[in-house]
Amino acid sequence: MKTRFLRILVPMNLIFDRHIEPIFILGMHLAFWVIIVWYLNAGGWSWAFYTNMDNSLLIPNLYGNIFNAIVFYGNFFWLLPMYFGRKNGKRYWLFSGLLFFCCTFLEIGLDVYYSNWLLPVSVPSFDLFLLWFWNNSIFHVLFWVLAFAFFAPGEWLKNRDQKFELQGEKLKAELSMLKAQVNPHFLFNGINSIYHLIGTDDEDAKKVLLKFSDLLRYQLYECNEDFISLKKEITYIENYISLEEVRKGEDAFIRKDLLSHQDLVNLKSGNGKELKIAPLLLTPFIENAFKYLSLYSEKEKNRLEVRLTIQNNNIHLFVENTIDPLASNQKNGKAGGIGLDNVKRRLELLYPARYQLFISENMDCFKVDLKIDLS
Repeated sequence: MKTRFLRILVPMNLIFDRHIEPIFILGMHLAFWVIIVWYLNAGGWSWAFYTNMDNSLLIPNLYGNIFNAIVFYGNFFWLLPMYFGRKNGKRYWLFSGLLFFCCTFLEIGLDVYYSNWLLPVSVPSFDLFLLWFWNNSIFHVLFWVLAFAFFAPGEWLKNRDQKFELQGEKLKAELSMLKAQVNPHFLFNGINSIYHLIGTDDEDAKKVLLKFSDLLRYQLYECNEDFISLKKEITYIENYISLEEVRKGEDAFIRKDLLSHQDLVNLKSGNGKELKIAPLLLTPFIENAFKYLSLYSEKEKNRLEVRLTIQNNNIHLFVENTIDPLASNQKNGKAGGIGLDNVKRRLELLYPARYQLFISENMDCFKVDLKIDLS
């Protein structure tokens, strides 16, 4: 709200000054409308049979500018950000048209009432109605255009800032990914899992080796785009969980409910196009679950569950794992950490108002519930 106030009736050099008091900005808005009312009432203006010579113009001037303000602020603070700024043009034009005609006809109604009260003889006629409609419409269109004119530069600045921030976040993500690629623990755990299978179960060792190579290939070569196939992201998740199951499967109950192969084949959006998602957006929650999974000596105390469903272009990820309170305290932090903070920021930048994320933690359990609209 404050940022949008700064972008109206404020010199451009003040736009970026975040220390301007909101009351000062509100005062500038009030001054703007007071000046308009005063100017229209003080000059030699007349409208229909109202003039400022006999002060009959004052009341229509007041309620007329109230409707002008409703058109302006209704568009600027509600319709433009809610619909136009979110690429929902049809709804914007529908509600904008409703706002325009409601204000116009309500103002005409007040004109009719005021004219009948002011004059001893009823004067409204069809020609006068058309005149009122024309004059009121001109002012409402003018303030609608002003709202759009003030909104567009601010939206451009916002999109530009988000673009720069996304580029920065992408660079951070790429750096983190590169660190994971050369992370000796990641490589050691994968190789160690394969090593222990060799000689005891060569077939499983081959399968794990293929999955491990797919993980590396995905990180190295397939995550360079801003958005990738959802099928690839889910396949990466499956391979990652399979690798972790080899490492921790004997010490924990791991339950996964992911999409079947047939579901992946049929994975399409409502318009028949392939669903896409930002790369490595879901995996940090699963990696975090395995990282902080409790290590009790009793296997039944160590539980991890991953559920992934897709319906109507909405993806729903649920992850739950048991944690060891003592181990979490020794690591000096919650079971989330900086990694999850980065993911939250990416969600906010990539899917504004199109995701729901709930994270809860108690003494022995950590839960993540994420929903994203991919349409």
